[in-house]
This record gives sequence, C-alpha cells and structure tokens, in this order.
Amino acid sequence: MRRTAFILGSGLLSFVAFWNSVTWHLQRFWGASGYFWQAQWERLLTTFEGKEWILFFIGAIQVPCLFFWSFNGLLLVVDITGKPNFISRYRIQVGKNEPVDPVKLRQSIRTVLFNQCMISFPMVVFLYPFLKWWRDPCRRELPTFH
Repeated sequence: MRRTAFILGSGLLSFVAFWNSVTWHLQRFWGASGYFWQAQWERLLTTFEGKEWILFFIGAIQVPCLFFWSFNGLLLVVDITGKPNFISRYRIQVGKNEPVDPVKLRQSIRTVLFNQCMISFPMVVFLYPFLKWWRDPCRRELPTFH
C-alpha cells in the first residue's frame, strides 16, 4: 500500500509540476504574441461580420476534414504504393494487407466520406443554435492560458 501511494503521489506531483511549467511557458508565449493573434482573430471576425455561422462551420467542419485528408492521404499513398520504405516498415501488421485490396479501400473511403458528410455536417448544423444559446462560439476575445 505504501509503495502504491508513493508511486501515485510521485506521478501526481510530477504531472502537476509538468503542467505548471507548460502553463507558465504558454503564458509567456501568449504575453509576447497575444496581441498579434488577437488582431488576426478580430480581422477574421470583421470579415465575417454578421455571418459568424459561416466561420463556425468552416472551423468545425472544413479544418478537421482538411487535416484528416492531408495526413491520411499521405498514408494512403504509402499503403497503395508501398513507398517510401522508411514509413512502410512502421506498419502495425507488417505483411498484412499488402498490397491494399482496392475494393476494401474504396469501401472504406466511401464510409469515411459518408460519416463526414451525412453525420458530422448535420450534427454541427444541429448543434450550432445550442452553442449560440449557451455562449457565443465566435467570441471577440481569444482565451488566454490562465
């Protein structure tokens, strides 16, 4: 019991110290560049003045989709071509599904597109009025690291 308490206590203390250090560094970073980011955000809000819902949909739908397809597109190229080898050797199941079955690949891409278009998009559209009621999803002031 004493050993478990020591391990958990040490882990918790280390986590709190690490988190405090990260927060301190982020506060210093925000203090140095906060005005720049706040000015860019206000400029973006001014561009979409009166149409914040467009900015919300772009941020909640388009940005994650762009990142998803960018990174996973690179992995698809690796799966389809088998090149470059320095990435292929880190596969979880080496030798399995090589080469990738085109039928399964098309089906999985269709499934992902269906989920993004028919589930994620309507969910974001449905939740926007609730977020607007709860608090403004596109506030003027950016949050800080306090």
